[in-house]
Amino acid sequence: MAIIDSSMGAMYGTLISPILIFIGYSPRVVIPGVLLSQACSGLSASIFHHKNGNVSFNKDSDDLKMAILISIVGVVAVSIAAIIATSIPVSLLSICIGIIITIIGIIILSGIEFKFSWKAVLTLATLSAFIKGLTGGGYGPLITSGQIVLGKNSKNSVGVKSFSSIFVCLAGFLTFLIAHGIE
Repeated sequence: MAIIDSSMGAMYGTLISPILIFIGYSPRVVIPGVLLSQACSGLSASIFHHKNGNVSFNKDSDDLKMAILISIVGVVAVSIAAIIATSIPVSLLSICIGIIITIIGIIILSGIEFKFSWKAVLTLATLSAFIKGLTGGGYGPLITSGQIVLGKNSKNSVGVKSFSSIFVCLAGFLTFLIAHGIE
């Protein structure tokens, strides 16, 4: 699933988190595990996307500016969500994950299109990173498809998502580790 996530920009956390929780793993084990693995896959995917010309992380490129903005906002949002996820009952967290994943699916399938704005990018980055910290999933589908809906090329969107997920996922993992430890 990580290969699909790295090449298409979505699916890993959104699929693996609910599956692992459904078969009995605690969300407090699943979420930090998913975050750490996605930080690693995001690094390798970013290198390959840049090397293959899908995205440009050269100084002053629009892709790098977008990735940095999404990363900065995302680090704050994922950290807040991870603190919340470690402080609420596991049963409530599991219910939240199910509801959020269902809503993400409905939003993506609705096909709504928006005009590009930096405010929309900030909203997208905040929402997707918060959901990532709370559920372990949802970041890829929202960041990747959100950029596409805002008019960005799909290859660029996947590359930007991969790059920003390095920092967002690492921050979420470290917040889980500091706030709760790993069960």
